[in-house]
Amino acid sequence: MVKCPECKSKKIEYFPDMSGNVPRIIYKQLSDGNFKATLKGSKVGKTDDNDDLTTMSASDLYYNDSRPYFYCTNCTMEFDG
Repeated sequence: MVKCPECKSKKIEYFPDMSGNVPRIIYKQLSDGNFKATLKGSKVGKTDDNDDLTTMSASDLYYNDSRPYFYCTNCTMEFDG
């Protein structure tokens, strides 16, 4: 579990690296013409980068992003992993 280093809150948001590294956000077009975001990467111990990371553990997050960027919605602190 990731906690804010300032206020110790667990109300944390994670912002994936947008430079093309995993986890990757891919938008797929739906039948109605709208686009839906998917999050792809690897679960711990895998290397195919095609696992669904819509929900992932903290271990999977660190496995895919060595310097994750977090935001605490409680005290508004920004911090990296």
